[in-house]
Amino acid sequence: MPTMPQRADPQGDLAASRTPLAGFTAMGAIWGALAAMLPDLRAAIGASDAQLGAVFLFASTVGICGMLIAPRVGRLLGARALLLTTAAMIAAILLPGQAGAVWAFALCLAVVAFSSAVVDVLMNGRVAATEASRGRPLMNLNHAGYSLSFFAGAILTGVARDAGVSPAAAFTGLAVILAPLLLLTREGGTETASSPAPAQPVAFGRALWVVTGLGGGLILFASVLEAGTEAWSALHLERTLGAGPALGALGPAMLGLCMGMGRLAGQWLSLRMPPQRMLRGAAGIAAAGAGLAAAAPTPWVALAGLAALGLGASVMIPTALTMIGTAATPAQRTALIARSYALGFLGYICGPAAMGLISQVAGLRWSFAMLALAALATLILLPGLLRRARR
Repeated sequence: MPTMPQRADPQGDLAASRTPLAGFTAMGAIWGALAAMLPDLRAAIGASDAQLGAVFLFASTVGICGMLIAPRVGRLLGARALLLTTAAMIAAILLPGQAGAVWAFALCLAVVAFSSAVVDVLMNGRVAATEASRGRPLMNLNHAGYSLSFFAGAILTGVARDAGVSPAAAFTGLAVILAPLLLLTREGGTETASSPAPAQPVAFGRALWVVTGLGGGLILFASVLEAGTEAWSALHLERTLGAGPALGALGPAMLGLCMGMGRLAGQWLSLRMPPQRMLRGAAGIAAAGAGLAAAAPTPWVALAGLAALGLGASVMIPTALTMIGTAATPAQRTALIARSYALGFLGYICGPAAMGLISQVAGLRWSFAMLALAALATLILLPGLLRRARR
């Protein structure tokens, strides 16, 4: 976790990140497309806000199971783990467009969430290992790939919706576009030296469980911000503020674009600024953005709020993961990230589900006001995680 300025090396950082960056790019495009297509998917299955929140709850719970078994999957599949799990994730996007009922959509979304969760942990384990071997922070760079592809997936899906393309056809086209990325997830040579999981399970002491709680809690609040905005921004723009399908798709697209830009800036800042300072500023920006989106009188004002929210939220999870990775040995690193991420993934359960329940009772404006509180809550856990990472 460097605090002294380091020399910029974008070409070397990109080369070192080739394998995980391909997985993050595929994952971002998939979830961007799902977020932008959500109004059509919701109409197709006839779900209420509360039912849609329950669907997110179920899918995210299944995703947590995927995170917990990801280290075992990495051990079983070895050098093929990243290739095979990314292929399964791309294939899973074909399912949600086929659902015609709430229960069927819940099952399809759960498959996408499970496969994404496994890829997520393995990719983050790969990045943490590369950070340790190169002595350079890389999390923000790799997570920028997720955010920028999320933006692209949301924009293209919004255009497809406006042209009347069905969810099934749009998701099939997306899978075809993403398939070539699998060539970049193939591992061999020296890459397997930093494989995403150790050969045997590792033991955890009290200190690492404390890191799991603090780091996972910080990721949880940041995940509430990210997942809640991904799931409900298009609906907020279209239903609360009267936007059309193309403008509504700009909600998740704006989030993805600004998170991508924020993470690229965060990669540069992480070479020059202590992580705690970056996280404090990010929390304040995200809280202000969520408040503006909640109170916005027009779609364009709400989009400005979503942009600020995305910029602030962008660096929270990558920076927390870097701090978590410094608190473990190489053999412990993937397991520590998996358990911290599994706890943090509760935010993907609590965020969309809580926003659905709040919206059912009081409207989506109050749901976005809740996100401002989640951003400020990260400041409570930051000092404890910083102390553990320094040790």
